[in-house]
Amino acid sequence: MVLSRLRRFMEKLLDVYYIRQINAFTEWLSRHSLGEECIFIDLPWNERFIHAGPPSFIFCAPDGLLTALQKNDREDVRNWHDIFRCTEYEIWENKERYAGKMTPLRFGLTEEEKNFALAHVRHTLGEYLKTGKRGSAPVENIPERFQENVSADVALWTRGALRGSSVVENLPLITALEESAVRSCRDRRFKPLTADELDATVIEIALFSDLRIPLLRREIDAPAIYTANGYLLRTGGAKGWGLPAIFNGVTFKGMHEFLCYLLKKKAHVSKNLLTEASVESFTVDNFVESARSPRTALSLYGPVVRSESRTIDVVATRGADFLCRMQEPDGNIPPIIDPLTGRRIQIDWARMAFTSWTLALFGTVSNSLLYVETARKAFMYVMNNIYTHPYLRDEMRCMSLIYAYKLANVLGESVEAKRVHTTILNLLPKLSYEPARYSQIALHLVECRQEDTALFAKAEEFSDTVLRDYEQRVRSGSRMELSRFAELIQKSEVVSEWYISQQLPDGSFPRVAGSRFAYTRGTVKIFEVLCLEPLKNRDSIKRAVNWLSEMQYSEDNSYFVEESIRNEIIGGFRHDYVNQSVWIDAVGHVLLGASRLTTKSNKS
Repeated sequence: MVLSRLRRFMEKLLDVYYIRQINAFTEWLSRHSLGEECIFIDLPWNERFIHAGPPSFIFCAPDGLLTALQKNDREDVRNWHDIFRCTEYEIWENKERYAGKMTPLRFGLTEEEKNFALAHVRHTLGEYLKTGKRGSAPVENIPERFQENVSADVALWTRGALRGSSVVENLPLITALEESAVRSCRDRRFKPLTADELDATVIEIALFSDLRIPLLRREIDAPAIYTANGYLLRTGGAKGWGLPAIFNGVTFKGMHEFLCYLLKKKAHVSKNLLTEASVESFTVDNFVESARSPRTALSLYGPVVRSESRTIDVVATRGADFLCRMQEPDGNIPPIIDPLTGRRIQIDWARMAFTSWTLALFGTVSNSLLYVETARKAFMYVMNNIYTHPYLRDEMRCMSLIYAYKLANVLGESVEAKRVHTTILNLLPKLSYEPARYSQIALHLVECRQEDTALFAKAEEFSDTVLRDYEQRVRSGSRMELSRFAELIQKSEVVSEWYISQQLPDGSFPRVAGSRFAYTRGTVKIFEVLCLEPLKNRDSIKRAVNWLSEMQYSEDNSYFVEESIRNEIIGGFRHDYVNQSVWIDAVGHVLLGASRLTTKSNKS
């Protein structure tokens, strides 16, 4: 027990000053004959220079490059390239020394080189599957950088099913691609790929940086996984590789479960050896073929295709079409579908009522009879069950009815809307506090205040309860899920500014204040509230839409989904980088935001 506590204390001390991480970095520099280059370390509790002169490398906090440069009287961020990132820190290299020269592979391949790599792998596979021999590209056609040594993996996806993946280490890139391709098409874990299947196969390539940094203890203990990086776990003589592609085939609840998976499934040792294992992280330059010809390279961010940003109208329309396909003959819209299995969760009354309301609203502003009638069918299903269901909790019944009331009004069902409103008022005294619930109750009461002016004071009471809770959490720095308080954005300018400040560089919003983990349902909940003031929040809205474009399933970024399931999920949103599941309320919030933007635009 004493030794265990001492070990924990030493690990914490090493983490505070990033000792192991800095040592691993400087050792890597020495291996590349860069050991005398100036490094500026700009981290909490550790700000110093290693060697004199203008910095060639900067080791800084996340999004801290500009601050670090300013401390050196510089602001030339465009002259720097990130060679390592994680949730805790970043490492940047100055590109100026390579002006007019060939840059190393750690800077990533160009689009032209990615296309060459994919074409060469496809050529290699075609020759091997037909003749049993490898075809080689003419020497004069091989880009110069393809002679640099690298570790790589070629993964093969045939009609959405993984048919092979094989890591090869420390070979010239052109050789690594050929070797990995041949090994993958004959991966003993899968059926051998045939020549007839090659046209239906999508090729994914991952190139690994040899800069490998040990994980901080808090990264190992963290619930979130930084999916853009690769991981190498070692224990004894066993090794387990974890690449971003893994997050398209397996779902993990956190880093601990992920590392146990690497131990058991990749290193083939007991997960009980985790405390004895070393875990290193490294940058991955990964890309995949487009689904249709011409098969051009699509860059990946972790497991997700980097797609061109789409307008909110396009994103919303694709989402609305997805909901129409999801609806069952009786009117129910299942709340969740798993792309890996096709399994659907059967029912969620509140999510269906909410999403159906937003579908009807979007159908109204976009003049789509299909969307309105799909929502009407769902409305009838809710109304036929919500009053008489004997086992619904009051909270679920109330939230379902609040959204059903909005849906009834959009559909012109005024008689049913009055009945719903009366039932809601009777339920209010029975409800426990939860921020999002109280906020929705307040909004409902404000919406109905013309029928009963006393309701406005009651609405303020519910809303003020949420605001006090929010203010207390912000003051104390306690854990706070952003989406649960999002409605307060429209109540207070201070709250609105605080939310905008939480937006991450990629355009998403973190689940919890101060975190780097984001998920679509949380981001779109904030997005739709920001859309109430589109001019003021224009930049934030645009950034959120850009991120959502990449998280929405399309033909390209569903290459890992079997064909029988793929058409069902197109237009839905991936839950997060680790969880592939599609939730209908994510689409609902997008439709609500899009409807608000359209309405505001028409009024202006």
